[in-house]
Amino acid sequence: MKPRAYKMNDKNDTDTSVGNYTCNDYRAEMILLSLQRRLNRPELGEQEKKKIQAEIERVKEEMGMS
Repeated sequence: MKPRAYKMNDKNDTDTSVGNYTCNDYRAEMILLSLQRRLNRPELGEQEKKKIQAEIERVKEEMGMS
């Protein structure tokens, strides 16, 4: 069986078909996960929560999740 070739996309490449998972995709997922974890900290003030929520929405939009 021939190994599957994965192509590295540039930032402007919008091809999201299976097999084109890139370092940028992984990075965006890890940023989103980190922001969600920060949002769940009990010691956060309301202002900080609003900032983090806005950043989460921005990242999701960039990822095409909203």
